[in-house]
Amino acid sequence: MGQAMSRAEMVRGEAPAGRGGFVDAFAAAADRATAGRFAVVEVCGGAGMGKSHLLADAARLARDAGFRVCEGRADRFEKGIPFALFAELLRLPGVEPTRVAECVEKSGSRLALVLDDLQWADHASLDVVEHLVRHPPNAPVLLVVAFRSARSPLGVVDAVARAADGVWRVTLDPLCDWDLRVLHPDASERRRQLLMRASHGNPRYLRMLAALPDATLGRIVRQGDDLDETTDIVRVLTAEFATLSGTALRIAQAIAVTGDHAAFDLVACVAELPVGQVVDGLDELCAAGLGAMDGAWFTFQHPFLCATARATTGPAWRTRAHARAAGYLRAHDGPLPRLAHHLERSAQYGDEHAAATLIEAGESLVYQAPATAVRLLDKALRIVSASGGRPASTLRYALALALSGELDRGWAALQELLRDRHPLRAEAAAVGVEIARLRGDLDTATALLGDDGPAAVQYAAIAALRENSSAAADHARQALLDGRRPALAAAALVLRAWAALDAGQVSAARADARHASRLLDGISTVTLVPHVELVNLLAWVETWLGDLTAATAHLARAYEVLDQTGQRSALPHTLVVDAALQTRLGRLTCALDLTDQAALAADHIGSPELRALAHAVRLRALLWTSGPAAAVDLARGLEESGRPRFRAWWRIARLNLATACTTAEDPAAVLDLLARPDETWPADPLARVTRLGGVAQARAMLGDHDAAAGAAADAELVAFASGLDYEIGSAWYAKAFVAHRAAQPGRARQLALRAATVFAACQAPLEEARAHHLAAVCEPERAHTELGLAKAGYAACGAEWLLTVVTRDQRRMAARSSRRRGTAPAGLTDRERQIADLVAGGLTNQQIANRLFVSRRTVESHLSRIFPKLAVRSRIALARCLGEGAARNGSSAE
Repeated sequence: MGQAMSRAEMVRGEAPAGRGGFVDAFAAAADRATAGRFAVVEVCGGAGMGKSHLLADAARLARDAGFRVCEGRADRFEKGIPFALFAELLRLPGVEPTRVAECVEKSGSRLALVLDDLQWADHASLDVVEHLVRHPPNAPVLLVVAFRSARSPLGVVDAVARAADGVWRVTLDPLCDWDLRVLHPDASERRRQLLMRASHGNPRYLRMLAALPDATLGRIVRQGDDLDETTDIVRVLTAEFATLSGTALRIAQAIAVTGDHAAFDLVACVAELPVGQVVDGLDELCAAGLGAMDGAWFTFQHPFLCATARATTGPAWRTRAHARAAGYLRAHDGPLPRLAHHLERSAQYGDEHAAATLIEAGESLVYQAPATAVRLLDKALRIVSASGGRPASTLRYALALALSGELDRGWAALQELLRDRHPLRAEAAAVGVEIARLRGDLDTATALLGDDGPAAVQYAAIAALRENSSAAADHARQALLDGRRPALAAAALVLRAWAALDAGQVSAARADARHASRLLDGISTVTLVPHVELVNLLAWVETWLGDLTAATAHLARAYEVLDQTGQRSALPHTLVVDAALQTRLGRLTCALDLTDQAALAADHIGSPELRALAHAVRLRALLWTSGPAAAVDLARGLEESGRPRFRAWWRIARLNLATACTTAEDPAAVLDLLARPDETWPADPLARVTRLGGVAQARAMLGDHDAAAGAAADAELVAFASGLDYEIGSAWYAKAFVAHRAAQPGRARQLALRAATVFAACQAPLEEARAHHLAAVCEPERAHTELGLAKAGYAACGAEWLLTVVTRDQRRMAARSSRRRGTAPAGLTDRERQIADLVAGGLTNQQIANRLFVSRRTVESHLSRIFPKLAVRSRIALARCLGEGAARNGSSAE
């Protein structure tokens, strides 16, 4: 083998993540075999841990190193065929079945035996393997064997354990978090956590799950052993149960009904088998690698196996099996959630006792697992007649429907309780407010509000969404006076921070946000469950304040709550806030993916308001990845399909749309969006700086330099008064743009570079790259470094459209530099040559007019004279003519 298989070249990248130990073992064993001595590598682990994958790599590497490789894999259906494991070796000329070991011992060249799944091997094959290990041949032979740890071939294991030297043993454990980071480097931390929790660290299941979206992974994590038995993954795994005895299969089916950690007696009751047979069947399941015993409890290796076992039964049998399980648990005081699980699947109409149990269990799960609560309460309300406890159960049912995202059904369930003088009207109104808000109906939400402490928080939230900062602050202050619960106080502080920021009071907003953050950090996840929306609002505020680390941490906590509870109603807003944060951080592809998920989640719960918000936030990321035309089309669709009804959300859409129109050099549209004389804007510094900066750039495009400079100066004053770095960078960018259009290249470049420095400091990589791009455009003769920084920044952020723009600018500047080294075509005036260069650079007549501060008709007049002088008839021919002239001049210069 020599240097070809040296340990230095056996890099860890040759093996799956977390399997570097095998690489080291194989390299050492291969070196020993190359030196002419027998070597063994033993690999064991649970089902799906990647043993076969590693052995396939071993065979490939051995061939590359010059070994003659004979592979064998035992099959559970061939246990009665002698020497089946060595079928490939037996196909060689002159090799007899009874002389396999002798043939290996006398092998004249390097030989690698790679044998997989020894747990299914026939006795004759195992005898050969054991003989080779106990009596190692004095030959260059490499033996690699793998088997499941639950069914270890005892003779081979004992032989390996007793071997004096030349043996390497590798145990494959489940993957860890570090392995997931290596295998999925581009995935978000949340997605990696979902993959880990759904796969249990099993590589086989990880490969199956890797293509699934986050929403499906979250459902798999939440449902555990109650997975849908119709999934494709479950169908793939049915072969795992094909070889079980009838008794073992029935026990597996019973466990699939009872759920993991089922005791012997419960399994026996459900399977209708004696306990002794259950014990034997459980041993068979463990030996097959389908699960393991934890004391007196059996657990499937993965929930997919539980779902597969359940899929092998009929629906009627499962109904009666659930009834037997419920009877056993009731007689033995079993846990309420598990009893309710079985009653939901077996209770029949009129069973008052079952209904009472379902109601008790459902009401306890409204916040922790709203979708499960909906099912339990729905079942209870359908199998019994109206009773004194039904209104309270209906209220909890409506709340669970709302939290699980079924807004219309939740609203319908509330109607009877919202009647005047109904004893539960106040409680029903509180639920109705949340449903109305999610549906975008603030008038209905306001009409339903009462006067208690929680109502003050809701009043503050509605006022904030209406951009009424003074009312929001007043209601939040009242909630703080009335509230005694930390969660209520935190909600009030978040809303007061929102209102302060909306009023331009940055210091007050930051103080309240930090206070709210401290309160939230002291609240347990269970307490936070009903208030997860306030975490989203806090992350919004922190993003606008530039505290991106805190915003990221709070969103992670919101996702944690949602993953644990399955509250679908809060998911769209969480995704939208995350998308805004990712856009700010320059992760545009991630932001677009999040807004896609948010829109789908909003549709799922029937909230057009949250769907519109998702599109409003999407505008900015879409602008930089696909260009202003795509963003404007999305905004137009937003207008046609229904824009956000909340003023706060629609303002986000307008600011992002104005940025798109600025990029498209459509100053009239920008001014129409941002500078209507009959419209007022909040004092929020983000909105003010963005609006004033947009107005300044639009005025500069129209040639109104004084008005442009004034608006840019106002933006700078607001930014410095706020003390927010991002806003300061935005103001300087606007000033640089205005100076550039006013033909002040040196000043413009200086301001653009100053903006780039500020953006870099406040974690705004896309804006930093745009500032470098502007600096390059301001002074093309000094553009090389700045263009490189802009391109690198755009590429890192995934800003594909901006990348094409900077590449085009780079080519245009290079062509212009080449032309300057030559002479102008005969007969062109300086102005005509300037316009010709801009046409060759790809600018339209309107863009040229904006750039030179002349009318479009003036540009067309110049072109009417340029074309005849250069003897061309099209813009393409003009560009070709100028390029050929530059090439000739360059050749002459050389």
